[in-house]
Amino acid sequence: MEQLEGKRSVRNQGDFAWLIEHYRGRRLAIVAEGDSWFGYPPPWLIGPPSNILDHIVAADDPRSITLRLERNGDEALEMLSGKSKQQLFEIFTRFKDDIDILLFSGGGNDIVGAWDMPFLLESYSGQTNPIDCVRQERFERKLSSIEHAYRDLVAIRDDTGCKCPIVTHTYAIPKPSDRGAVFLGGAIRFPSWVKPYADAKRIPAALQHGIIRYLLERFGGALASIEKDGSIERFHVVDTQQLPLVANDWIDEIHLTSAGFSKVAAAVLEKIRSLAAPARSPGAVG
Repeated sequence: MEQLEGKRSVRNQGDFAWLIEHYRGRRLAIVAEGDSWFGYPPPWLIGPPSNILDHIVAADDPRSITLRLERNGDEALEMLSGKSKQQLFEIFTRFKDDIDILLFSGGGNDIVGAWDMPFLLESYSGQTNPIDCVRQERFERKLSSIEHAYRDLVAIRDDTGCKCPIVTHTYAIPKPSDRGAVFLGGAIRFPSWVKPYADAKRIPAALQHGIIRYLLERFGGALASIEKDGSIERFHVVDTQQLPLVANDWIDEIHLTSAGFSKVAAAVLEKIRSLAAPARSPGAVG
């Protein structure tokens, strides 16, 4: 397994086990499950660090080894059900004494996904308040299901006896636009995610940003309620909605540039450093 020497991230448990033994006590062991904010752009493209996880993997403070489970487009409910849920049970059980941090990114696709965003929006009929453009009963059910998925994640960890902290984030507030993803100089294009659904409901552009702000701020509040729950331990939310992102930090409608994601990753890394064991301080890594 010497070919793994120097690697910072892997995608299978066997390689992760080797890295843990090789770097025991010298690098943080991280398991990362998530969506495109951990995996963007598509994995067949190469380039500079282009998502939160790329920046964390490349960081030297702290230096880490990471088991990457992320997949673009995943919803929180998908990651906490079926085979993905079984995989988390297996990983927590196998590495319960070795995982230092679990990073989780999920919930955004549950709200702005192709089968979710249209379902949550009211057709425009003269509303002046963005909140009135949201089908509240449906959104409350969706928000509750996301929160329960996160609580299931905590329960899976606890049931396996793993003590690692869980660290997650709240995304950022995008401005709905027609700006979709463009790769390979325009040879590959993807449409935008939010605006087309709002336009299809005839919702004026002046209300659309307020709608997405309301939806994601409510999502962030749901995560904060879990963090504040006295029955929940070692669950940490990085409020990335408060970061000073600017227009140039967005590469498309809902994803950031490398520089934009570096700002988010810096906030997550700050939390990781606050939770890292003293034995894995910068002076102890190799």
